[in-house]
Amino acid sequence: MHRLRVASVIFSLIVTASIGCAKKEILIGGLVTISGPGGSSDTSSPHGFELAFAECNAAGGIHGRPVKLVVANDRADNLACTQAVQKLIAKDKVVAVLGPAMSWLAQSGARVCQQAKVPMVATTATDPGVTRVGDFVFRACYTDPQQGEVGARFAYDTLKSRNAAAIFGKYFMVTALQSATESFAARFSSLGGKVATDSFGEGKDPRQVLDNLLAAKPDLLYVAAPGGQSVAIARQAREKGFNGPILGTDNWDTPQFVYFGGPAVEGTYFTNHFCAADTRPEVQAFVRKYVGRFGIEPDATAVMAYDASRLLFDSIGRAGSTRGPALRDALKAADFAGISGRMKFDESRNPLKPVAIIQVQSGKLAYNSTLNP
Repeated sequence: MHRLRVASVIFSLIVTASIGCAKKEILIGGLVTISGPGGSSDTSSPHGFELAFAECNAAGGIHGRPVKLVVANDRADNLACTQAVQKLIAKDKVVAVLGPAMSWLAQSGARVCQQAKVPMVATTATDPGVTRVGDFVFRACYTDPQQGEVGARFAYDTLKSRNAAAIFGKYFMVTALQSATESFAARFSSLGGKVATDSFGEGKDPRQVLDNLLAAKPDLLYVAAPGGQSVAIARQAREKGFNGPILGTDNWDTPQFVYFGGPAVEGTYFTNHFCAADTRPEVQAFVRKYVGRFGIEPDATAVMAYDASRLLFDSIGRAGSTRGPALRDALKAADFAGISGRMKFDESRNPLKPVAIIQVQSGKLAYNSTLNP
C-alpha cells in the first residue's frame, strides 16, 4: 500500500478512536509498521485496532471512559521498536501496549514493558520466547509449538500420514520456525508416525535439503518457512514428483503465497489464527462488518489486532483500574470469546485457543476445519 494511504489509515484510526474523548480517556499504545525496510507497511493491524476502538467508544467506553489509541511506528526494527515503546510509556503515558505483530520485535518491546510494569498484549507474535520475558507480557495468538502440534494431529488423523518429512528455515535469532517444526515432529512421532527433519539457511541450500528429505519417499511434507521460500519449496517438490499433501504454518497467510504459488500450492494446507471463510455465525458477522467498513476481507493480522484490543478492554473493565499490576492480574484471569476463538491463559500467559486449518482451493483460501489445542 502507498505510504500516503497508510498515513491516511493511521490518521483515520486516531480520529475515529478519539471521537467524543474528553479528559478521562484511557490511553493505549499500538505498535504497527508504518514504514520499514524496503517500504514495508502493515495496514491490517491499524484496521483491526480502528474497528475495535471505534466499537468500544460507540458503546460508551470502559466504565464511561473513552479509549484512545496512540500509534507508534516499530519500523520493523528492534531498536526502533524499543524506542517507540519507551516513548509510549514515558511520554504518552499509555496504560498498556498492543502489538507488535512480529515475534522478534515483540521481544524487544516486551523487555521495555516488563521493566516499566506496563502490560503488553502481542497480536500475532507466535515465538514462545515473547512471553518468557516476564509476567507483564501476554499474547492474543497461539504459539508456534501449539500450531506445530495441531498440524501434526491434522497430518496424522485427517490426512492419514505415517511417514512425514519436515523442512524449516533457520535464521539468526529467529526460532519460531524451528519451534513449530520441533513440536510437529514430537507430536507426530508420539502418535505413531515417522518424521525426518532438516533445516536450511545458515549456509545450507534449501534445494539440496529438500532433495535429501524427498529421497526417503515421505507421504507428507511439512514446511515451516516464509511464504516466498515455501512457494519455491512446494514448486520444487512437485517438479520432483512429490504428489502427497503439503502442510505449512501461518507464514503462508499472504496474498502473494497463492498468487505466486499457482498450481504448486493448489491443495496445500496450513495452520492459521483465522479464516474469513469460517462458517461460524460470529465470524461471518465480523467479516460483513469489516468489509462494510474497509472494503476488503479481514486477514489474520487484522483479526488478532481486533481480538487483542477487545481482550484488553475486557480486562481493564474487570480490573476496575488502569494500574499495571491490577491490569496484569485481570489479563491472567481472562476468559474471553474472540473472533479467533475463546482465550484463557496458561501459566506462561499464552492463550489456550483453537487453530484453524486452511486449504488452497481453486486459487483461494478455503476453510477446512478448526482443531482445539
